[in-house]
Amino acid sequence: MQDIFGHECPSKATIYRWIERFDNGDEDLHDDPRSGRPTSSKTRSNIERVQTILDDRRITLRELEERVGISKATLHSIITEDVEMSKSKTQSKQWKRRDEPVPIKVKAAKSAGKRMATVFWDTEGIIHLDWLPEMTTINSDYYLDELKELRQAIKLERRG
Repeated sequence: MQDIFGHECPSKATIYRWIERFDNGDEDLHDDPRSGRPTSSKTRSNIERVQTILDDRRITLRELEERVGISKATLHSIITEDVEMSKSKTQSKQWKRRDEPVPIKVKAAKSAGKRMATVFWDTEGIIHLDWLPEMTTINSDYYLDELKELRQAIKLERRG
C-alpha cells in the first residue's frame, strides 16, 4: 500500500482501528466530526499559498512562516514533499525545484575607486594619516612601518 499511496497511506494502527470498527458493525471510514483546531495545517489551500509565495525564490523559511502562519516544520514538509523544492546552499541560497539546475551566482566585479586610509588620532585631532597604495595589502611589515611613522608624528606634533 505504501508503494502506491506514499505518505498518504494509512498507518497500521489506523487499519487495525478500522478492522475493529468493522467487526463492531461500523462501516463508515470517515472520522467523526470534532471541534477545535484542525489536526494539520498541511491543507490544499496552504500548499497553494506556499507555492505562490515561493515565486520569490529568495524568501526565507522564517519570512514564509510569518506570511502563511504555520510552523516551520509543516512549511518544510510542504516545500520538500508537495511543492518539491529545496534550498540550494552552494550558490545563491534560492529555492529551486528538484529538476532545475543549481542557480549560478554572479561574481561581483572588483570595485574601482576605493582606497583605504589608516588614520591615528587623539582628543586634539588627527596625528597621522596614510593612504594605502593601490594593489597593496596590509600585512605586519606595512603595519610596523605605519607605527614607526606614527611615533615620529607624535614626537613632532605632540611634544610634551
